[in-house]
Amino acid sequence: MKRGFVRKLARLVLPSSRAGVFALLAPFALYLLLSSLLGSWIVDDAGIVYAYARNIAHGAGFVSQPGRSPVEGYSDPLWVLILVPFFLLRLFHPVIVPKVLGALLVLGSFRALQYALGHATGRAAPGFFAAVLLSASPPLTIWCTSGLENALVLFLVSVFYALAVVRPARWCFASGVVTGLLAMTRPEAITLAAAGLAIVLGHGLAHHVTARQALNASRSYLGGLAYVVVPFFLLRFAIFGRFLPHTYYAKREFFAGERLRFFLHKPNELVAKARAFTDALAGPAGPWVLGLIALAVFLLVARRKLHASVGAAAAIMLVALLTFVWVEDDWMGELRFGTAVVASTWLTAVAATAAVVHELLGGRGWRALGALCALACLGVLGRGVPRILEFAAAPTLPYEDVDRQYARKFDDYARALDVHDGSVLLPDCGATLVSSHLRVLDLAGLFEPDVVRTLRRGSHWLHGSPEFSDWVLETARPTFIATHGFWSYFAGLDQDPRFARDYVAVNAYPDSAVEEITKTKLRSGTFVRRDALREPGDIERLRGSYRPYPRPEPLVTRLRMMLGLEPAGGEATDEQLRAAAKSARELNPNRAASLLARLVARHPDDVEANVTLGEALDRSDRADEARAAWSHALELAQGKGDEAHAQLAEQRLVGAPPSP
Repeated sequence: MKRGFVRKLARLVLPSSRAGVFALLAPFALYLLLSSLLGSWIVDDAGIVYAYARNIAHGAGFVSQPGRSPVEGYSDPLWVLILVPFFLLRLFHPVIVPKVLGALLVLGSFRALQYALGHATGRAAPGFFAAVLLSASPPLTIWCTSGLENALVLFLVSVFYALAVVRPARWCFASGVVTGLLAMTRPEAITLAAAGLAIVLGHGLAHHVTARQALNASRSYLGGLAYVVVPFFLLRFAIFGRFLPHTYYAKREFFAGERLRFFLHKPNELVAKARAFTDALAGPAGPWVLGLIALAVFLLVARRKLHASVGAAAAIMLVALLTFVWVEDDWMGELRFGTAVVASTWLTAVAATAAVVHELLGGRGWRALGALCALACLGVLGRGVPRILEFAAAPTLPYEDVDRQYARKFDDYARALDVHDGSVLLPDCGATLVSSHLRVLDLAGLFEPDVVRTLRRGSHWLHGSPEFSDWVLETARPTFIATHGFWSYFAGLDQDPRFARDYVAVNAYPDSAVEEITKTKLRSGTFVRRDALREPGDIERLRGSYRPYPRPEPLVTRLRMMLGLEPAGGEATDEQLRAAAKSARELNPNRAASLLARLVARHPDDVEANVTLGEALDRSDRADEARAAWSHALELAQGKGDEAHAQLAEQRLVGAPPSP
C-alpha cells in the first residue's frame, strides 16, 4: 500500500516522459533567467512579514516587535507561517530563502498546470505553452521573486485548477480546502470560493447528476472551505479582535459602497484599470487576448463542448478579474495584486485555444495550436522582457535601500546620542523592523492602529490632522522622525508649532517634488527630539555619525553598462551623462544620482552639477548623502558669487521651506 502511494505521488510530482521533463524545466529555466535580472531585489514590505515570522518563532507572538500589542500588520498570514520554521532553525536569509521558496512554488505551479492540461488533452504542448506564457509575464516574474506571497498565490491557484480538471477522490472537499488556504494568503482571494462553487455546480450539470448529488457535492466543497476558514477567522478574532486584517483598514481607499459609487461617477477610472490590466498582460494585444478568450468560450458553449479544463479556468479568471477590478490600485506597480487574474487569463487562453482547435481540426489541429501558441509566447516575451528590464532598473522600494537609508542610520543616531529606549516614526518599516533596535512606529499605519485612527477619515488620508499631531507630539513622542514625499504632506507636522518646539532637523529639505503637485511648501527629511540633544554640538555630531555604505547599482544596470548600453566610467562624455541624468531624474532619481556623481567626480568645481546631484539624492530620500553635495555646492557658489545657487543650498542645509 505504501509503495502504491509513493508511485502515485511520484507520477504526480515528476513527469513520466522526457517530453514532460522538457516541458516542465524549459519554462522554469526561462523564469529563472528573467527573474535573475532583478538581482537581489526584495521589496521592503517583505521585511514586515520577516519581522512577524521571527517574533512568532521566538515566542513573542503575533506582534511587529516584542512587547507590543498584537496587530495583524500583514496581509498574507499563510506566507508568514511558512517562514516561521526557517527562523526556528536559524536558516533564514532575507534574500535567499524567499527567492528559493518562490522559485520552488513557481515550479510546483507549472507542474500542477501541466498535469491538469495533460490530463485534459493527452498532450504536453498546452501545458508547456501555458508555463512559458506565465514565465514571460512581468507581473508574475517580478512579484513571485519579491519576497511577498505572490508565488504562493500562483501555486494555490494552480492546484485549485488541477483539482477541478483531474477530479481525484474527494476533489470537492480538497478544492474547498485550497480555497480556504488562498483566503489565508490574500484577504480578497476568498472571492475565489464563488469560482469553486460554480465549478462544482457546473460539473454536476455537465454530468446530469441528481439534485441530491449536486447538493452533496456543494456541501462537500463548502465543508472543505469551512474546515480552513472558520478556525482561521476565529483564531484571528481571538488574537487581534477583528475578523479582517488591520492592513485592510490601513490600505484600502474605498469601502464597498464607496467603490461602487466611485465607478458609477467615474467610469473612466474603470476603463483605465482595465487598460492597465490588458497592457500588463500583452500590451496592445491585451484586449484582443480577452476578446478571443470570450469568443472561444462562447463557441464551445454553443457547441456544448465546454471541457472541464476550459470551464474551470474561465470561472477562476472571471472571479479573479472582477476581484482585481474591485480592489483598489496598488502603488507598487506591475499588478502587485494581479497574480491570480494574470495566471488564470493565460491559462484560459491556452485551454480554450486547445479545445477550439481540437473541435475544428481534430487531431490535425495540434500543429496549428503549436504555431499559434508559439507566436503568442514570442509576442509576450517581446513585450514582457523590456518591462521586466525597465522595472529592474528602478525596482519598487528595495529592502536594501531602506536598510541602509533608515534602519542602520537611526541605530547609529541612537548610539551617538546614547539613547537606550528610543523610537522612530517613519513610513518605510520593513527592513527597519528587521534590523533596527529602536521601537518602530509605522507612519503608513500597516501595524499602527493609532495612525489609521487619527490620520484617516473613512476611506481617505487626511492632510495635517490635529488628532494625528496630538498623537505624535503628546502621546507617541518618537525620538526620531523620518518623512518623505506624500507622507510629509499627509503628516503635516510642519504646520503644528509644537513640532518646531520639540524637534530639530538633522537632515531636512524643502520637498519640491511634492510642492509641484500639492502647491504646499513643506519639508521632508529626518528630525530628532530636542530633549535627546544634551550638548550644543550634538546635532552636528549626529549628522556625521552615519556614513552609508555605497548604494550598488541594480544588476540590470550593471549588465547594460558592461554591454555599452549605458554611460559608464571614462568612456561616457559629459553631455551623455547630463542627458542620461536628465531623462532619469523623475522616474529613476537613484540612477540620475549615480550619473551625476560621475560628472561631479570629473568636475568637482561645477556648481550646477553639485546642485543637481543634491536634488537627485533628495528625490531618492538619501538626505545624508545629499548634504555633502549641497555643502560643497554652497561653498563653490559663495566663492563664485553665484547668489541664486548659494541661497538654494543654504535653504536646503538649514531645512527651511523655500522663500515665496
